[in-house]
Amino acid sequence: MMYNQDQFIIKLGRKATISGLIGFGLGLAAAFLLSFSKIAVVFTAIIFAYFFTSSFWGIHNLKMWFNKYRYRMPQYLWYFLNIFVYLGGVFVGLVGYGFIEHFLLLLAMDQHKKGTGLIGAQIIL
Repeated sequence: MMYNQDQFIIKLGRKATISGLIGFGLGLAAAFLLSFSKIAVVFTAIIFAYFFTSSFWGIHNLKMWFNKYRYRMPQYLWYFLNIFVYLGGVFVGLVGYGFIEHFLLLLAMDQHKKGTGLIGAQIIL
């Protein structure tokens, strides 16, 4: 079978969506277990989904970079260092993809003084 870039991107997007949905579900469960108010339950679930989705992209991109070195080192060392790649990917995902994306969103909102709201800024980005 030939390599299909569209299928690759669709599969990757599905994995990211599933990661976000798992985070959303864990956020709901955590909020209900801690007996938060109704609005806090929603915010907690959204924040968990955001963390999980951003972490997924950080892990994926760092793992793609690290896969170049798979055959240059012994297998046991590669598997051991792969643990740190996943942990670093969570950090890179949250800081690099999450916070910077929202900073750019604020910049896009600030560029258009005529009242470009959140939705308009998302479209600009």
